[in-house]
This record gives sequence, C-alpha cells and structure tokens, in this order.
Amino acid sequence: TRRTLNYDLERIKEYLIKYNLKLESLPSKGVFLIGNEIDIRFLFASYLTKYFVERDSCHNLFINLINSIFSKKEVSLAKKIVLNLINKMNISLPPEDFFKIVSIILIHSFREINFPCSYEKYRTSQVLLENKYYNKVIKFLKTHGLEELKIYELDTIAELLLSLDIERYTMNIENEVNLFLKNLEFKLNITIPKEQDFLMQVSNAIRIGKFKAELNFLEHKELHKLDREYKKYYVEINNVIKEIIPKFYLEDIIYLTILIKNSVDMSDLEHKKPKNIAIIDNSFNHIYGKMLLKYIKGNYYVNILKILDNYQLKDFLKNENEIDFILTLNDINIKKTKVPTIKMDFKYILNNVCELEKHGFLKK
Repeated sequence: TRRTLNYDLERIKEYLIKYNLKLESLPSKGVFLIGNEIDIRFLFASYLTKYFVERDSCHNLFINLINSIFSKKEVSLAKKIVLNLINKMNISLPPEDFFKIVSIILIHSFREINFPCSYEKYRTSQVLLENKYYNKVIKFLKTHGLEELKIYELDTIAELLLSLDIERYTMNIENEVNLFLKNLEFKLNITIPKEQDFLMQVSNAIRIGKFKAELNFLEHKELHKLDREYKKYYVEINNVIKEIIPKFYLEDIIYLTILIKNSVDMSDLEHKKPKNIAIIDNSFNHIYGKMLLKYIKGNYYVNILKILDNYQLKDFLKNENEIDFILTLNDINIKKTKVPTIKMDFKYILNNVCELEKHGFLKK
C-alpha cells in the first residue's frame, strides 16, 4: 500500500543518514538519491557485494534487476580481473572481499556513464600514505586492469589487499580490535599471542563480521559444533565482541573462538613440554593399552614411553627418570610410586571425550 511504501521510505531515509546520503522526492519526476558520489558508489558497491555473496537466496525480482544492469560478460570480466590480481599477489580472499572488489569495478563502470566524478577534494588517508607498500600496490592495480578507476576506488581496494597480505600487513591495528583482545585477556585470565599473522586474522575476521552485521547478511543455519574445551572461550568472546559490535553474527563468533583457542593452545605448546607417560595394561596383546594409545595420540601432545604389563613397572621406573604420569584402563593394583597414576574411564575413549587437560596435558 502507499502507506507501507511511505513508511519504508522513512526507514530508508533514516538509514542513509549515516552514509551522508538522503532521498528527495520531486513531483512528477520520482525519488532521487542525493549526496557525495563517493558515498553513493561506496554504498552501492557494499550492497552489490551482499547480492553476489547471497545470490542463491535472493528473490527473482532482485536477480532480474541486477541482470538488467550488469551483463554476464561485464561480471565475468570483473571476476577475471580480480582473480588475476590475487594470483599475481599470491593471496587468497574470502568471498566478501573478492566480491567487494568485483563490485567496485562494476559500480565504477555503471556510474561513470551518467555521473562521472573526479572529486578533487578527496585525500588519501594518512594510514595508507604511511604504508611503505601503498604506492607499489596502487601502481600494481593500475597496470593489471584497474587503470580506469578513480583514486578513491583504488584506495579502497589497496586498503583491503594490504589488510590481507601478511608480508605487507601493517601493525596499525584498529582500536576496536585492540579493545576486544584486551578485554578478552582480562575475562579469560590468559595471555593472547600477538604474532603478526594472528593479529591480521583476528583483525580481518572482525572487519568482515562487522561488514556482514551492518548490511544484514543472512546467517548460515549449519554451524560448527564446539567441543567442550572451547565453550568457555565462546561464552566470553560472545560477550566481549557484542559489547563492541552488538549485531556480530554467531558464525563469526564461532570462527573467532576456534582461531583464538587454537592460537593460545599453540602458544602454550611452545612454552610447555609434552607429558611423558607410560601405559599399564595386562590385557592380551595389550589390546586395551593400544586403544588408549590411539586415543591419547589423537587428542594430546604426549611422549608415549612404553606400554607395560603391571609386573614390568618397577624395573621400568628404575631406568626411567623423566616420566610424568602412569595411565591405566584396568583396575590394576599399582603400588605407590613417586609418579602420579591416572585411571582412564573406558567410556571417554569410546566417545573421544577429552578429560586430561585438568592434569596439564596439551590438547591438540
């Protein structure tokens, strides 16, 4: 109805304010988008990116609209240009970033026909200018199919590429990323590694997650199920990131959880030695002991010294001074030793449940 349409237009007008844009209705002429051409192209490229990522879920009317504006040949050419760029630079792009560059190329061609814009007041950001690779990247883009783009469009692509290439990554981490890591360390009472590649991954995960939340991307229904040891991290990461970006998606929180937990575990591994263990098993041909061995090796970083019968333990301990734990699946009567003994529950082995972290074992 006309009433519904007017209500929707009011909501759109409110939304456009944060992009410094507005809608104006002219009698007998229609509704026009008014604002800086750079802002208009930026917003169009963002929503075209969303369309490409979610095309399979779009309504046919919208698909037909996009197809009437951009031919298959134009889209294919833009994709080829971007593929050539990332192959030459030897980097990979997530779908959101790949289609962002494709969209910038397409929107430029579309808008230049009727709304050519040089925008002389535009100035490249100081952060980009201070990056020692900035000029090389701009020159590279101009010589690999993007010579027609305006400097502000090239800057958007350069900023994106510089954030994804580990060799060219700058340490100018966004304030929200620093705040996120600082608050998370406090909540979990841990030290998060600050290696360059790890910080780059966290920064880009938050950047893409923020972009998806802002443009209301669809959330995937099939999500990775977290193991029990990850849940504590998930709860705190969920709380901390939503204090900064309230609409951050569940799938991106899970990705951050896995990324951060694995990085912390690897950092622990570098500073801790794997446990030296012996397995006591009296079963025929050490059948149960071999099952336990397979379980341990599949879940933890350990040094398995030997699988022993009970009667062999005394002599073994006389010659082995660096053993940390004795593990057993059986109700074996082991005389008290200086080495702690852990009796494993058989149901943990069958269900691949990890229970040794509380003893200081390093989880894989």
